[in-house]
Amino acid sequence: MVRNLGGELGGQIVWGRGKVPTIQNIEILAKAHQFESPLSASLLTDYSAHTILEGKTRPWHQVLDDIIAEPTPVPSKSVFQVMARAFETSVAPLARQASTRGQQWQNWKAVITVALAFDVVDRLVPMTRETLSALSWQLILLRCSASHMEKVWAAIAHRHGLARATSPLSKAG
Repeated sequence: MVRNLGGELGGQIVWGRGKVPTIQNIEILAKAHQFESPLSASLLTDYSAHTILEGKTRPWHQVLDDIIAEPTPVPSKSVFQVMARAFETSVAPLARQASTRGQQWQNWKAVITVALAFDVVDRLVPMTRETLSALSWQLILLRCSASHMEKVWAAIAHRHGLARATSPLSKAG
């Protein structure tokens, strides 16, 4: 890992416990050259946290009432983009329970870690069948169970959905 990240970043890694080596403090990778592009930087985004609408501080309907009570801005392309980002961060994650999002995030961090080790971060999204096969083979070499592999595959499919990319798991074969 140090070979691909450099000594400074490599020395800051906090490793998780489990069969698959996983960098737990993945946010430190934002400084790595592998994550300089907007697409690769988005791979580090954690979508597992509760959204504002999940009622952790107040019931979601009260939060929604507050949002609706705000003055409606004059329609424009920039306002339209802000609305889309608000939906993506506050509503779209609700398609999965927070616990499921947390599991998928943990498995996605494992995928990033393996990709870093093999210097193939640029092949994660969109992912080819070859990359999926190589990652899967690495999981087999680490003696992961079939159910563990399925969870990793679900995380890969989820990240492709977030990126609006075709998952290698949705292709025939």
